[in-house]
Amino acid sequence: SDSTVHTVDLKNNKFGAKSGAALARVLGGRGTSGLRKMLLDDNDFGDSWKELVPALAAHRSLEELSLHRCKLSDEAGAAFAEGLVKESKLHTVNLDDNHLCGAAGA
Repeated sequence: SDSTVHTVDLKNNKFGAKSGAALARVLGGRGTSGLRKMLLDDNDFGDSWKELVPALAAHRSLEELSLHRCKLSDEAGAAFAEGLVKESKLHTVNLDDNHLCGAAGA
């Protein structure tokens, strides 16, 4: 039987930087699995996005990533975009309601 996890839904869990770093470690240890959909909406990962990008990039099967309302900066948004589009099947990325395009400082 297939025990591969295809969808992980961790929306609205009040994750912070420590939780984001822990998630990155778990994901990083399971690269190239069959993970297709990762929903991380409404969490504030702080600077742990720097660890999440390479951890998620290791999942070449990832097709959909949602980071809606995660308080991501321009730098974080660009890192996710650049780090995940290379050599992946990713076709949907939701970065709505983040601090992108200088919105936080405007």
